[in-house]
Formats: sequence, structure tokens, C-alpha cells
Amino acid sequence: PFRLRPVFSNQFLLETAAFLDFESTREYAIKLLAADAGKPPLNQSSMLLIKVKDENDNAPVFTQSFISLSVPENNSPGAQLTKISATDADSGQNAEISYMLGFDAPPEFNLDQRTGILTAVKKLDREKQEKYYFTVLAQDNGIPPLMSNATVFVTVLDQNDNSPIFTHNEYNFYVPESLPKHGTVGLITVTDPDYGENSAVTLSILDVNDQFTIDPQSGVIRPNISFDRERQESYTFYVKAEDGGRVSRSSTARVTINVVDVNDNKPIFIDPPSNYSFEWVLPSTNPGTVVFKVVAIDDDIGMNAEVLYSIVGGNTKGLFMIEQTSGNITLKEKCMVSDLGLHRVIVKANDLGQPDSLFNVVNVNFFINESVPNATLIYELVRRSIDAPANQNTETTSASSPTTDYVKIMVAIVAGTITVVLVIFITAVVRSPQP
Repeated sequence: PFRLRPVFSNQFLLETAAFLDFESTREYAIKLLAADAGKPPLNQSSMLLIKVKDENDNAPVFTQSFISLSVPENNSPGAQLTKISATDADSGQNAEISYMLGFDAPPEFNLDQRTGILTAVKKLDREKQEKYYFTVLAQDNGIPPLMSNATVFVTVLDQNDNSPIFTHNEYNFYVPESLPKHGTVGLITVTDPDYGENSAVTLSILDVNDQFTIDPQSGVIRPNISFDRERQESYTFYVKAEDGGRVSRSSTARVTINVVDVNDNKPIFIDPPSNYSFEWVLPSTNPGTVVFKVVAIDDDIGMNAEVLYSIVGGNTKGLFMIEQTSGNITLKEKCMVSDLGLHRVIVKANDLGQPDSLFNVVNVNFFINESVPNATLIYELVRRSIDAPANQNTETTSASSPTTDYVKIMVAIVAGTITVVLVIFITAVVRSPQP
């Protein structure tokens, strides 16, 4: 790469014929030969050693332009991740390399300027950030300095450091008591911020509860029983969520199933206790007087248990009326002589359930008279009255029938009594001694 160029008489200039590269050849040994033009010519030679001086013409080169790392989360701060290295073909100060993080590097990492060791200065959390991309720089100490860069890709590996999380601390479900067995009660939703098997959650019911089942994966709760709110209004149990980590983690949530009332119970009469009882009413009772209070209860709740009363049969003379909410039966008109005797009033109690209301009926029997001479006879009249054909408009015989029946029975009693007296008298006469 050298040549001689004459400049003056017997003077020559040694110059380069091509670019010199320190990194290729650092020195040259050149033999110079000088010869005269005499005959024979004489010559002399000399050796010349040329050393090439380095210039900073090479930037550092990373051994890997793309560096991929996998790091478990929850690392100890200051943990060494990898050693980043680069080379510089120059020499001396021009080959001295310093390492730096790029401007895009997150604060979780540090790069040792001299050794190139990359460390995580903070605890990494995969659930907050799973991947990091940033640039690292290598710069030599030449004048001017030269620089190159490489890309670092860090993947944070999951550890089972999170327990399953229920969407609610406590679940309250409301189901109608008419829900069939194995119907759907509700859905339990649970999440786990971990990854893979660490986030695979299995659900189960604690305390070996055979009344309900839960799908281990979907979280659907179904009953193995038929609900009856009147027997049990609510059910409470705990659901466990357990992940599939090598060392599993779990959590629990309380579940309450509230049984909503369905109108499945008819009103039941408490008073009168049966169709065969009767109430005594004096003929002198003033109109508007409460002569009896009908009481019915309904085992449902809310509107399904609200009861209204009405007269739907009997009461052929219209002597009685009922207050629909209280059940108070009052005398509507003043009693006449023709009203004496037994009267049947058919009372209906219906609830306000939706969509269909339920009802029940009862016979309320009134005996209008100044006294009750023989209760057994009145009960017989009641029995005969109930056994008689009836419809909603005429649930008992005519108004005169109770009186007529009563008179007939009383006449029969009197006649029977007179007969017994006559028999006793005749027997006494017959047995008396003759004079």
C-alpha cells in the first residue's frame, strides 16, 4: 500500500498507495533499495518499519443484537438477569466500552456501566406487567465516541402468588319456591389473575351439602331439593374456589339462597273452626252489631297472604253482612219473628296472590232465638242444613225452613214428653190396688 514518488534530484517521497486499516495490519516492514547508474551499478538497501496508528473508526458491536430473557416474578431486588457484552475492533481507549440503558428503559432495571450486568432493581409482578421491551447502548471512549444499540425483551414468568377472587364477598340469590329440582339457582363468578394452571379454578361446596350442587368449572348452582318457603325460607353455605397451582391457593365466599314466596297456600279458617259450629244471636240484637268475626290465615307472605272476605251463599234473607278486610259479620237488619231459627251464611276467604288468587269457604251458622234450649238439636239442624243441596245464591233452605224444622222438632219433643207422661200415668193407674 506504499509507493515512492520522485520530488527532487535523488529525492523521493514515500506515500501510501491505498487506505491503511489498523484493524487489518498494524505495521509494515519495507525494504528500500538505492542503486546508481554506473557499470556495474552499485546499490544499497535499508529496512523501514512503518507502524499504523489506530483511529476510532469502529463502533462497538453487541454479541447479540436481540436479547430475550425470562424472569420469574417476585424476584429479589438486585437479582442478576444476564450479562450484556459488546466488542470494539479498535484498540486502547478507542476500544474501551461503557454500557447504558436507553431512554425507553423502565425503572425496574439497571445496567452496570462497566461490566454490562443487567439487574432488576425492583420486584417484578407479572399481573401488573408481563413483558418489557427496551434498548441498551454500548459506547466506546474514542474521540469522538461511537455507539451502537441492542434490543432487550424480558418476559416475566408467572408464579402462583394470587388466590382466586370472587366477584362478590357474599352472594344472595332469590328463587321462587316453585323452582324445580336441578333448576338454575344462580352463577358464581370467580377470577384468578395468575396464568395457566395457576389460574385454573375449581369450585366446590363446603360442609358436604347434599341439598345443592355447583358445577366445578361454570359455577352454576342447582338444587337437589324441592323448595317450600313455608318450611324453610333460606339456605346458607360456603363455596370454595381453589386454583391448580403446584402449591394451590384457595378462597371462600358465603352463599345465601332466599326462597321467594309463591301463592301455593289457600287461606285456612281458624274461626269458625268447622262448618258444624253455630253462633247464638238474640232477636233483640241491634242492626250494625258485630255478631261474629271470621278469621282465616294464609301461610304465604306479602300479597299472597292478604285475605279478603265475602259472603257468597246462604244469607237468603240478607240479614248479615261482612266487612271484607276484618271479617266482622254484622247484623244488617232488625230481626223479625219470622227470622227465628237457624241461618247459614257461606263466607269465602280469598288471598290477593298473583297471578292466581286462592280461596276457601266456610259455613257460618247463626241461631236466632231468645235462648238455646237444646244444643244437640241445634247441631242436628246444622248438620241437616249442610247436607242439603246448595248453590252460591241459595246455600241453605228457605228462611222459613229453619223455623219450621225447629217447630217440628219442638212439637215432636213435646208430643214425646206427653206420651211418656201418659204411659207413666196409665201404668200407675193400672198398678194401683182396686177397692
